[in-house]
Amino acid sequence: MKKIVLVSSYTFHYRLKVYNYFSKRFRELGYEFVLLTEGKDNIDGELHFRTIVEKPGIMRYIRCIENEKPDAIITFLTLKDLVNFPVSLYCKAKNIPLVAWTKSIDIKTPNHKLKNFLYHRLHDLADAMVLYTPNEIKFVKKKNHHKVFFGYNTLSFDDFEKEKVPGIDYVKKKYGIRENTIVLFAATIKPDKNLDALLDFPSMNKNIAVVVAGRGITDEQKNKIATLDNYYYIGQVPYDDYEMNALFKSASYFTTPGDLGLALNQALFWAKPVVALDGPHSVEVYYLNSGYNGYLAKDMSDFWAFIDSMENDQDAYHKLTENCQETFNSKADISNMFKGFIDAINFAIKHRK
Repeated sequence: MKKIVLVSSYTFHYRLKVYNYFSKRFRELGYEFVLLTEGKDNIDGELHFRTIVEKPGIMRYIRCIENEKPDAIITFLTLKDLVNFPVSLYCKAKNIPLVAWTKSIDIKTPNHKLKNFLYHRLHDLADAMVLYTPNEIKFVKKKNHHKVFFGYNTLSFDDFEKEKVPGIDYVKKKYGIRENTIVLFAATIKPDKNLDALLDFPSMNKNIAVVVAGRGITDEQKNKIATLDNYYYIGQVPYDDYEMNALFKSASYFTTPGDLGLALNQALFWAKPVVALDGPHSVEVYYLNSGYNGYLAKDMSDFWAFIDSMENDQDAYHKLTENCQETFNSKADISNMFKGFIDAINFAIKHRK
């Protein structure tokens, strides 16, 4: 059987589920999928691919690659990963087809000349590139556009038993929520998520519950929540197939007013409109079409006014939910992500031959 090795920095739980799907699909095409990583989360359920956990080191990683003898390599690394350039150069020297999975540059510092120079050199070394969405191609030199593919970044719900997830009655009872309409904030609570916007400009609609889930909350934020009757902080929720998804299933809207990430995809999976502040967001904002499947508000007054308007017009709200489902099916489904990868691998192998 042919072999693909993915060389990655630390691997989080949601990526492991993506790789389970990748492994199944690659196996159907005659490839073994192997993950080489510096470390990984533990998840419920088994992994369906072989994992090599190795402390980062140039010679250690090169030896692993030599032992595996892959037919193609995917790198999922940044400039902080010191093995990035050595692995890319090794693939070039040994004629191993190389696919770089990347946001193209560090999109949080898009005008950093040295970082951009180094990322562009990695682009040159790769035989193919997989970008998260089409929005990032503007950061790739035109000479490399021909080898760009799009692995629409998403989460895997493959083999997920959606009907077994408990609903709003379970959530309300477990967390003591009184209201039927839930605005869900679920994230690692960091400044860029802008939880403070929800706390400093709270909803005045007493029929709406604002539920905050995640680790990293400050004492000051907890104290603000304690003064708001319709606000609930429920702590860090186990990220398994049921507890976190029960929150998404029960919510009417999802938000992180600041930086939206992959949780946006989970909201779309559950057909929940996403409402956030217009401004800098992670690449997944590509899926949010303001007014179609959610809303990007100019400020918090506009934010709450939109939600209130949807609460007063259920036909408009249900149209939003239908559009969320359409967006997930057409763009954010895991099959679209995999297509970008297999197309890139086929291109890289053909290029090397």
